[in-house]
Amino acid sequence: MREKDLEKLKEKRRQKIEGIKQRSFTEINKIKEKNMKKLKLEKMDFKEKRTKDQKMKAMYYKILSL
Repeated sequence: MREKDLEKLKEKRRQKIEGIKQRSFTEINKIKEKNMKKLKLEKMDFKEKRTKDQKMKAMYYKILSL
């Protein structure tokens, strides 16, 4: 009877550990997804800033050539 109880406890622990692992993986994936969204936004901001800078340079050179 004690062996059965020990087996039940071991199984419960295994299930608990698996649950924690699964939760950890989902949390990690959420964090990764959040970071990727931030990275995409930063890339877009960089591209927008770059195009604005290029437009400003073009306007500056146009004014200088007058």
